[in-house]
Amino acid sequence: MQRRHRVGRFACQVAVDERAAWVTRDNANEIVRIDRRSGALSRLRVVSPYDVVLAAGSPWVTSFETGTVTRFDARTGRVARTWSVGGNPTGITACGGKVWVGHGRSATWLTSIDPRTGRATRVDVDVPSPRMPRCIDGELLVTTVDSLLRVSPHTGELLSTLTLGETLAEAGAARSSIGVVRAIWVTDKERSIVHRVDPGSSQVVDSFPAGPGALAQERFAGSVWISSFAGSDIRRYDP
Repeated sequence: MQRRHRVGRFACQVAVDERAAWVTRDNANEIVRIDRRSGALSRLRVVSPYDVVLAAGSPWVTSFETGTVTRFDARTGRVARTWSVGGNPTGITACGGKVWVGHGRSATWLTSIDPRTGRATRVDVDVPSPRMPRCIDGELLVTTVDSLLRVSPHTGELLSTLTLGETLAEAGAARSSIGVVRAIWVTDKERSIVHRVDPGSSQVVDSFPAGPGALAQERFAGSVWISSFAGSDIRRYDP
């Protein structure tokens, strides 16, 4: 861990690029933008923002309670477009040329949005609460309450299921210096740990402690940023 940014309680999900880190605070109904050069914070009002992804030059945010996905202008922070997708939208990622949205509670589907046309499509996976989709090497990985799913980003077909526990948050990749995926990291919110899964065998290698309520993870410039849902900071790791 190298640096902390005080964003307030309920830090949930994070997305990072060359200019800024974007952090959702679901119970605080806002998104925080952290300038990576100056460290300056700016705040945008959003009802129950759950997740954020940077895709097609914009931040996209899901709203759990309102059942919507909103695309913002990265420079002004203004709303560019909002989609009503229903089913308590949770995680969001870009994969296979589309923006993929996960859903919580009793939902058994994902939603894909084409950023060029704006068309939204419901994709049934017949698995309860496929809530956190993530794109790793062109493959769509989705966490449910207790399992890690592999899903085709082109067809939405469920390819495999790995059961890990009961409080999973999201998946990410730990890479070598030449970009090869060495392990899949899966955060566990209630146990404040990270599971490491071998990408070849899909078996659990080990687990290690993370921040309180370890939740979101984002990789940039060789580091991993993990939000502490039960704490008040974001932690940066150099694997």
